[in-house]
Amino acid sequence: MMKSTNIIVVTMLLLFVCEYSSADLIYDTCQKTKYSSLCESTLRANFRMATSDVKGLGYYMFETSLNQAITNNNQISSLIRTTKDPASKKCLSICSVDYKSIIDNIHLAVVKLNSNAFTESVSAGNAAIFADWNCEGSFANEPTKPQSPITGINNVFFQLTTIAINIVQTLK
Repeated sequence: MMKSTNIIVVTMLLLFVCEYSSADLIYDTCQKTKYSSLCESTLRANFRMATSDVKGLGYYMFETSLNQAITNNNQISSLIRTTKDPASKKCLSICSVDYKSIIDNIHLAVVKLNSNAFTESVSAGNAAIFADWNCEGSFANEPTKPQSPITGINNVFFQLTTIAINIVQTLK
């Protein structure tokens, strides 16, 4: 009975130490990003990240960014169908094209990260951010300057992608 109790105690201590060191990895990694609070909350929301390495954290952030891009693209498609203002519709159409490029670039960033081509992964992530800026900028560049209905979701995408890039940059 005493041996099994000792084994349980040792096992619990090992699990605690592993969890604590993984939590430190998330914290330490996120402190190197521009949006450390969002980084930590996003990574801690997935229990599998507690046992991940830095490359895995970057991968997960790019996957989260990709999911946000797909959500944004779906929202843009919906807005194109329902928006009456021609200038807003034109800008949203530009964003729809940009988000197809964004999704392709985030896919490429993940592929390059998986093959340890960190510089190329960062470049693909930056290309996605540039397309996001182009989307948002289309509203400011329109002569009637319609208000962008997607600024909030564009900002979320930008922040998630910036975090992923910041993480991958630590792997170079």
